[in-house]
Parts: sequence; C-alpha cells; structure tokens
Amino acid sequence: MKKKKVHKDDFDGYIQFGSLNKFLKETERDEHLERLNKKREFFKRKIENAKNQRKRDCLICGSNKKELVFVKSGFKHVLCKSCGFFYVDPTFNEEVTHSNFLNEDSYTKVLMNKANINLDKKKFLYALQKLNINLKNKKVLDIGCGFGFFLDVAQEHGCEVYGSELNQSCLKLLKKKKIPLINNYENYNEKFDIVSLWLVLEHLFDPALLLRQIHKLLKKNGKLIINIPNYKSLSARILKDKCSMFSGEQHINFFSIQNLEEFLNKNFFKTTLSETVISDIGTVKNFLNYSGDLDYSDEESELNFLEPNLIHKNGLGYTILNISKKIQNT
Repeated sequence: MKKKKVHKDDFDGYIQFGSLNKFLKETERDEHLERLNKKREFFKRKIENAKNQRKRDCLICGSNKKELVFVKSGFKHVLCKSCGFFYVDPTFNEEVTHSNFLNEDSYTKVLMNKANINLDKKKFLYALQKLNINLKNKKVLDIGCGFGFFLDVAQEHGCEVYGSELNQSCLKLLKKKKIPLINNYENYNEKFDIVSLWLVLEHLFDPALLLRQIHKLLKKNGKLIINIPNYKSLSARILKDKCSMFSGEQHINFFSIQNLEEFLNKNFFKTTLSETVISDIGTVKNFLNYSGDLDYSDEESELNFLEPNLIHKNGLGYTILNISKKIQNT
C-alpha cells in the first residue's frame, strides 16, 4: 500500500493546535521561553565583556564592512554592506560557547515533549519524501542529531543511521537507542548517501568549515538536507528584533533562501529543492492584533488573508528546507 504523503501543514504547530498559545503550552515552549528570558541579563553581561568576544566578518562575501541594525540582549545584529548578509558580531568566543551550551538543557523538555516529537517526526518524513529516492540501505548521518528522532524516522524507512552530537543529555539517550555516534567525522573515512543539519548552521561561528567536512563525507551526488530559520520570513520582517529567531546568544547567522543557495554553491553544493516550512502565522497574527484593533477570531477577520499557502508561496515561512547535492570541486 502506498504511504500517505506528508503535507507541510501537518507539522505546523499553529495549524495543528488551532492557536499559538495552545501550541506553546502543549509543546512546553512557553516554559522554555520563560526560562530563556530569565537568562537574558546573564548573557548580556557576558557578551559586553570584551574578553568573552570573538569578532567576525561576513560569511558570504568576506567583507568587514557592516552596519548596526539593532542590539538585543547585548548582542549586535549587523548587516553586511557589501552583500546584505545578516549576522551577529561579535559573538561569544569558543570557550564561553562551550561552557554555556555544551550541557545546556533548557530546550530538552521541548524536544522530549510527545506533541513536539509527533510534529518533528512528520517534518522529518516530509523532508525524506522530498528526496525522491529509494531510502533502503541508504547511509545517513545527522549532525547535531539531538535525541535522534530524525534518525528514528530514517531507520524506519530502511536507512543505516549514524549520529553526531555533543550535548551530554542527548548522548545518554542516543547510547540507549544504540545509535552509532561519530563525533570525529572530520577524520572519518566512510562515505554517506545523506547528511542532515536540522537547525544547526545558525549556531556556528564558521559554517563553511562544516560544509567542507560534509563534502568529504558524502558520496558522489550525495544529498545534504538543511533546515534553518528564514531571515526573510514574514514574522522576522514584521516583528523585527522581537522575533524569536533573533536570540543573540545562540543564533548568530541569518540566511535567506537566496543567500543560503549562494553559500552552498560557494562550498560545492547545488540546490535541488528550496522552500519554506512552518508558517508562524499565529505569531504574526498575535503581533498584528496586539493593540486589539484587529480581530481574527471570526470568519470575517481582517487578517484571514494570511494563509499558510500564501506565506509559503512567497517564501515567507519561518524556516527554510533546503536539499542540495554534492558537486565536484572545480
């Protein structure tokens, strides 16, 4: 029997739960956001201390010419004057990053939440279906694999799975699941059919280094799956610095569909699919309705034109799903 195709609405939290508040509560994101807000002042003091900082230039074009757009919790969000790439500068140095986040468990409850796992697994299956290949016996590596839920889905569909993860809480469960771990993949000799990066590139000081390593790990024409926040999303455009993707201490790179493709091509990957997923429509409507002047609770709402299909058709969803294939170095 032919398996049912997953639609992107199937893993859009607002659509599935019917309201933003219910989605946040049912997935325990509300508690996570509250915990995160309590840490803001701590991170602000840390980044304002010069000894904790690491300066950087544009990832896309290498220019050091930038303009300040806004400061959030002490983190300067800047725009490259040469190519328009948006990023955080300075960031935490490597030592502070490791001490703060290697054993960070603030998001653990969300990742382990049953409702969230259900949404994530549908998202993972959606991406695998978009590969349009026979998955049986395909060798898959998920870098930053968390608790291994993407690998669970891949394994259920016949893949041979491997993970890479540094967080100690995640490692305990991965070992219980007996998922093979490769944390020294820089020197790994075997090749993979598929490598995935779920919400990883936005955290890295040097994502180009990781892409070069992945290029070596992939077989000829191997596939790379990337999911990353969309800097050009509707919620980012409307909420600006109030948008949750601009967290400062964790998210330091902000890609659009266009410059992600450019960045991948520069590192010898050719995009075969690029689209947005997760409408974040609830956040947008809540923000626009904050004053109480607009009512979107009934069928005649002024905001009913904001439909997920319209958002995704125009590349305005909250995150980007990109599938690329390895191309040979010239």
